[in-house]
Amino acid sequence: MELVRRWLGRLDPVGGAAIADALETIPGRDPYASGPGITPAIQAAEWSVREGSEALRFAWNVDEQRAPVGAVFAVLERWGALPSEVRALEAALQGVHLQVGRDGDRAKLYVYGEGVAVVEAALACSPRSRFQEARVGVPRSGRGGLVADFAALDLGAAPRGGPPPIKHYFQLPHAQALAHLRTLGADPLVAWGESLPDDLSTPPGEFVVSERGQAGVLRDVTLHVKVDRAPERLAELAGAQLASRLADHFRAAARLGLRLRPTYVSRLWRPGEGLIGTGYYRLEGRAPGGA
Repeated sequence: MELVRRWLGRLDPVGGAAIADALETIPGRDPYASGPGITPAIQAAEWSVREGSEALRFAWNVDEQRAPVGAVFAVLERWGALPSEVRALEAALQGVHLQVGRDGDRAKLYVYGEGVAVVEAALACSPRSRFQEARVGVPRSGRGGLVADFAALDLGAAPRGGPPPIKHYFQLPHAQALAHLRTLGADPLVAWGESLPDDLSTPPGEFVVSERGQAGVLRDVTLHVKVDRAPERLAELAGAQLASRLADHFRAAARLGLRLRPTYVSRLWRPGEGLIGTGYYRLEGRAPGGA
């Protein structure tokens, strides 16, 4: 965990040590399975930088085979209140692929696979709510409707006495991603997506569309494009501001003996507003061994 501590200390000199202490209590695993055997702890995280924000942003991939959900929830409680509706899911989420994350002061819980339906039922996400109605009817893998691959609970944005907002993520090929964005009326994202080539990434998750909803209302939509085939195009796709910040991170990582690997570039759209860019990356050790 030493590299995790040093990196968090660089990104957040005030609170980084406490965050590292919390993460040390829940074993993580490399979300991209990029190396054989045991990999450095630093590879359990995906980091990101967002235009107009200096907030610490990351998602820590939990090793569900070694980390009980209670330990995951304990970390989330250290980072802020855990809604009772979510706390009640401890038994149901055991063995489910989870991630914990931070966006500044806000904590997040990511739930994958069959765990999405469990969370939706617990939070009373009606299948007829506005933002869910918008995603019905786009065929995928022979299914009648679009099914979320994973979801995120924005625990730091929960209203007093109510469930947190939920963001659904859909891993899609290019054409289906654009078709889905059109059903949501996200025309600025459609225009950006149409400008992107098809050969930037490998499946699954070449393109990811995410929708954040609360109380049946669509709050924002994001299009993520995977850049694993074309990391050299990160600056072009991210734009000047993000490219400069990511270059700083690249140099800082090299000084720690780490490689920075770009993963995604995204644009977030809120109705009536412009697009906001985000660049995502992971860090990997130059040699096998613990961190």
